[in-house]
Amino acid sequence: MTGPRRSGAGTETALRARCLEQGAYWLLYVVSFGAAVVHWRAGNEALAVLCALAVVLAVRSIMSAHRRDQGRAGPGH
Repeated sequence: MTGPRRSGAGTETALRARCLEQGAYWLLYVVSFGAAVVHWRAGNEALAVLCALAVVLAVRSIMSAHRRDQGRAGPGH
């Protein structure tokens, strides 16, 4: 009798979590960029700046997640 296979399930769960994390950062980027443009054109500079800061945060998070994934892949990937 064999036990449940957990090695593949853990890897699959981690991959799914990374995809969701990166998807959330991209969604934040797209929505906040659009919001910054809309607020800027509407003359609401304060909210435009706040949305632009969210864009910067999203880009930094995307880059950080990408670097983290590249480190897991090992050299040459």
